[in-house]
This record gives sequence, C-alpha cells and structure tokens, in this order.
Amino acid sequence: MHRLLTVTDTFAIKGRGLVLAPDVDLGSEAQLALAVELRRPDGSRLSSTALAQVPFVTPPNPNRRLRHVLTLPADVGKDEVPVGTQVWVVEEDKDAGS
Repeated sequence: MHRLLTVTDTFAIKGRGLVLAPDVDLGSEAQLALAVELRRPDGSRLSSTALAQVPFVTPPNPNRRLRHVLTLPADVGKDEVPVGTQVWVVEEDKDAGS
C-alpha cells in the first residue's frame, strides 16, 4: 500500500462520479482501476475504487508526461472526501483498464 495523493479539491459530476484533485502520474497506461483507501483528516477511513484516466488532449503532445485524473464512484459524495483526505492505493487491477 502506498500514498498516492492528498486531496486539494473535489468535483462531483452527475452520473459520472467524484473527481479528485490534484492529478497524478501513474505511468504510461491511459486507464487504470485502483482499489483505494481514503484516510480522512478526522482519522476515519473509507475503502473504495477509483478509475484513473488520462484526459483526452488534442492535439496530442508527445513531449507531455501523462497525468491521470482519479474518479471515485458516483455513490461517494463530496462530503465524504474532504480536502486533506489522503488517497492510498491498496492494489491495481491490471485487467480493468482494458
């Protein structure tokens, strides 16, 4: 298990999920499914999944390093992921990004 990021902002997108900021570098895969643990500032924890995706950029820039945006499931609300929450990766599902 390793710490991936500390939440600085969240954006709820109806029907899509809760997008977390900041974005992160997770290598060359365009999409990854992650099992995560959210460690809130109050000490409580929440297990969830996250979809890490590289946003579509046009025109593509071959010199730009890929940055992934994490989205939590739609049933996780903004109030459940306050600023300061740490996101820890429990495991990566290599098959889910295909």
